[in-house]
Amino acid sequence: MMDLAGEKDANGRREERYIIDSSRAGEFTGLIRPFSEPQTFVDRYAHTIYFNNQEHELPFEVLIRARRYADGHLDGHIDMETAFTREVKVEIEPGNTEKEREAGTFGSIMAENAKITKVLSNPITSPLVPYVATSYERTHYGVGDGCRVTVDNDVRYYVMEGLTAIPMATEDGTRVEVKTQNGYGNAAATKIKEALAAVNAEPIIQKKVAAYNLLCEHLRSRSGARPPAYEIEIESKLLLSGEHQYVIHSLKGDFLSGAVNDFEIFPEMPHTLERGKIYRYLFADDGVIRRINKGEGLDMTYTTKGGREIVDDAFGLGCIVKRRETERAVPASLERTVGRSLERRRKYIVVRKKSTGDTYSVQVDVSAYERERMFQVEIEGLAPDSPGAASRTAEDVALLTRFAVRKYPFLSPTKLTKEEWLRSIS
Repeated sequence: MMDLAGEKDANGRREERYIIDSSRAGEFTGLIRPFSEPQTFVDRYAHTIYFNNQEHELPFEVLIRARRYADGHLDGHIDMETAFTREVKVEIEPGNTEKEREAGTFGSIMAENAKITKVLSNPITSPLVPYVATSYERTHYGVGDGCRVTVDNDVRYYVMEGLTAIPMATEDGTRVEVKTQNGYGNAAATKIKEALAAVNAEPIIQKKVAAYNLLCEHLRSRSGARPPAYEIEIESKLLLSGEHQYVIHSLKGDFLSGAVNDFEIFPEMPHTLERGKIYRYLFADDGVIRRINKGEGLDMTYTTKGGREIVDDAFGLGCIVKRRETERAVPASLERTVGRSLERRRKYIVVRKKSTGDTYSVQVDVSAYERERMFQVEIEGLAPDSPGAASRTAEDVALLTRFAVRKYPFLSPTKLTKEEWLRSIS
């Protein structure tokens, strides 16, 4: 991907992230204290600046950041001469990463990142710049056996405007990260997971992704754009390999150039957006998909999807699914229900049909569970519960899908849902 003259983790490491109610953080650290040792540092506050560009061209698996430790939170402006460590992390499989590090000034790190023109198979068409940032108070615990734990409190998120960090939000809850050098089955990690279970810890997305989620909401709020009221979701599904995930940027270029007849990038939302969530699927045999959705902090919602139907489209694609979707608060009876947790991340654009004003999302996403990944393109429309509206939406989704598979033959129509994929993993 790129060469660094710094330190590299030779064998990779496994990382797992959790969030707990801050009122129980002391209980958790008390549970792990008998077999761990706190490591105290004068500078306890991590300042982390994540690099990307406006099109989010960095692949899902790659993270490029600058990090330093200080005696307080990020105060807004970053000086180019301030010492940071440049880190490049590549997720070689879900949760399993390799990291390269190199010390420098923030200015030298910016200059190095600006030279990058390709990452994995993804072209980088504009310079990588400071994009979002976090700061938080971190405590380290050494556990031994190649395992350590970090506990992060008061996690704050920022959007970068040049060298200035603009506050977006403070996260609700305390983050716990478990890092093991020896992979699965680590005895020390097992003890830590028992302590996490005792304080009702939940899996949580990366801080970078949480920052992207907040940025999405900021951009949507600023644009005034909101999804239409709907009862029915109609979407096509196309499989692809990770090396072709850049197709979202190619498709955006097609809409911008007018190559997709009667469709354009939605003017009120011209951005390429990136976001992610943890979904806990609750399996049943009645054909209804039930999942608990975890985004930022401790917030959770509950989604059901039913009445699944494969649309008989005019082009014989056979990959367009129609179903009803409802979302509401999580019933108390399901809050601790055991299921399979899937991490989903996606990049998407919003397009509009010029002749009707109807809008659609075009997205590439990656679903991850244990060591498995699935990449898909989804083209989605939302419709009210009326036959005419649903038919019109299905026709538009079919038109957009036919364009995509004709131009990009590596896209393969599929009926496979995320729940079915998750069930198939032994």
